[in-house]
Amino acid sequence: MIPGLPPPDELRRILEDSFGRSPFPAAFATTATRERIGRTILASGLAARLRHSLADARPVIAYPFSARQEFRRTGGRHLYESLARRRYEQIAAATLLCLAGEDHASLLEDLIWAECESSSWVLPAHECRNEPIDLGAAMNARRLATTDWWVGERLDPSLRQRLRQELRRRIFDPFFDPAYSYWWKRTTNNWNAVCHADTGIAAMLLEDRPGHRAALLAESVQNLEQFLAGFTADGGCSEGPSYWRYGFGWYVDFADALHTYTAGRLNLMAGPRLYDICRYPLACNIAPGQEMLFADATSGHLPLTIALRINKFQHLPELFSLCRLNPDHTAEAHTLDELALYDGHPLPAAPPPRQDAVLPDLGVAKLRAGSTTLAAKAGHNDEHHNHNDVGTFLLHRGRTFFLADLGAPVYTAKTFSPQRYDSLFCNSFGHSVPVLGGRPQQTGPQHTGTLTVENAGAAGQDKAAVLELAAAYGLPELRRLTRRLELAADGAELRLTDTFIFTAAPLPVEETFLTFLPAAVTPDGNTVILDGGNDGSLHLTAASAGTWIVTDLTEACKAESRDGTPVRRITFQPAAVTPPAVELTLAFRFRFAQSI
Repeated sequence: MIPGLPPPDELRRILEDSFGRSPFPAAFATTATRERIGRTILASGLAARLRHSLADARPVIAYPFSARQEFRRTGGRHLYESLARRRYEQIAAATLLCLAGEDHASLLEDLIWAECESSSWVLPAHECRNEPIDLGAAMNARRLATTDWWVGERLDPSLRQRLRQELRRRIFDPFFDPAYSYWWKRTTNNWNAVCHADTGIAAMLLEDRPGHRAALLAESVQNLEQFLAGFTADGGCSEGPSYWRYGFGWYVDFADALHTYTAGRLNLMAGPRLYDICRYPLACNIAPGQEMLFADATSGHLPLTIALRINKFQHLPELFSLCRLNPDHTAEAHTLDELALYDGHPLPAAPPPRQDAVLPDLGVAKLRAGSTTLAAKAGHNDEHHNHNDVGTFLLHRGRTFFLADLGAPVYTAKTFSPQRYDSLFCNSFGHSVPVLGGRPQQTGPQHTGTLTVENAGAAGQDKAAVLELAAAYGLPELRRLTRRLELAADGAELRLTDTFIFTAAPLPVEETFLTFLPAAVTPDGNTVILDGGNDGSLHLTAASAGTWIVTDLTEACKAESRDGTPVRRITFQPAAVTPPAVELTLAFRFRFAQSI
């Protein structure tokens, strides 16, 4: 799976031979690089923001018992995770200011000591697994080890020794403890990459036993092959773009560190499969900072460090167009990684490409016409961070999602439990798919869809995505459910046709469309108008008789909404057909009323 990966014995020898090397480029340790980082922090105004973030850092206190118990008592995760995030930000701020020549070593020592004294590095939401290494523990190990590498000479030697002891006790020894199964070592989702990458980088920095370090790194490299197996053959990530940035972002970080550590003898970024995986965010991008949001996804820009590291191994300069850039194609560096990797030069970035993208194995298509984008999804209902959403689609114009996906809910105990699909964010009622007989789509890999695309990449022609989604419902009464989404060549109109074929009398059908925009039914009841502000309005009409209803779900979604955005559910209930027909076709027209 990882091209050119040597056999296990040779892999182990390479890693043993590399003991004593740093996973960071030698240039990072030079006086010139550190002075450049310090100058940038001071000249950019970043120093003032960092000082402000440390204003309430003292007194440094232990995490409250109530915060660690929040998840057990209520299922909530916000209190502890927000406090931990604040601690991590303070460690990062104090580190950067030390590199800028300011004296924050005493505060940094207290912050690190507090982490060493903490009863657990495992996030409370993961304590039910009764294992000492989770996402939180692994990332904390890497964070603290990296801090020691950059500014350790300013820290008390006894504290540095304590940190090494804690890393051995909490991470390096438990990694091999047979008492723990560590499901993440074998999974294909983001946990695999995050836990292996962070423990691996921490080990390259501070694990002082050569054999133990080599064994940990060798197992990590081999287990990451399973992580890569979770991507579809076309490079698609079923967890969505934000989890690509998280999981694969850590994979890239580890691959870069390992390449440096072994003096180029190990390259986990080579080959066409890695190239396809690296291109995935280009397929998902709709507009700067806006992406196709399927599964537990949130929109965002590509971190500069990921684009820089990928381009050390694969020629993909277009990835820089997905980063947050200034008009002159420079970027602002805020994190230690960014400051170390980026020297302020203009990046080879053009505007994000507006071409179509089809990932047939993932079952996702992005079709463009003018300023309009249609995104459609097939896939199946057992994907990583799954939503029951086979057949859903998004409609975007200018800077506005007219028809949208709710994205990821606020995580609670319910989110990753048998009650996951009680959530409107995760079940099919909260997606733009039909409801049949009042029943939603079902969960499982057998509840799947197919995708066919017409005229992708063609200029001046209508384009279409055709999806078959009957299997997603698991209803014996439903033989076929074919959805055709046809985007007009000028982008001014989307035509949707759903064809239902039943084995006998049809089930009641309700068509559903989700939006964040103000929506209202016209007085004659024939049209729903969505107000997109400067990007115009969208008029929804049906070809057959029926009833349009707009329901405001903002309050119902409040507990799970990440930003409080208003949510409206638009439904269409067709008039009864007499006599009932075995085949039912519902056609809709989505017309933009004005140009932008």
